[in-house]
Amino acid sequence: MQNGYLRARVYTSDSRIPIENAVFTVYTDSGEQQTLLGVRKSDTEGKTDVIVVEAPDSSLSESQGNSLPYATVNARVDHPEYRTFLVNNAQIFAGQISVIEAEMTPVDRNVPTDLRAEIFNVPEQEL
Repeated sequence: MQNGYLRARVYTSDSRIPIENAVFTVYTDSGEQQTLLGVRKSDTEGKTDVIVVEAPDSSLSESQGNSLPYATVNARVDHPEYRTFLVNNAQIFAGQISVIEAEMTPVDRNVPTDLRAEIFNVPEQEL
């Protein structure tokens, strides 16, 4: 196994203004158990520091028939003034920095809290 890296860039959906102090959480989910990999806060530019993720060796992407050449993790971005941004199955490759572009939508106080999330499911890809 090698390491891959994941960071977020957090901004408003309407004008791409960076959002400071958004909480970026990365975890694995086996279906039975969630494992926290890291939590970071966005800076004044809306960027977070990287979170290290264990990823399969990059040589797996060089030939067909191998297992997936990337690790998958789930990520969420939270800020009290914006809808939660969720990404399921973000793909992390060894030696690479992946970036989640978290386009945040302001909270509508008239919407029940359990509906205040935007969920993105990343499909598996064959390489």
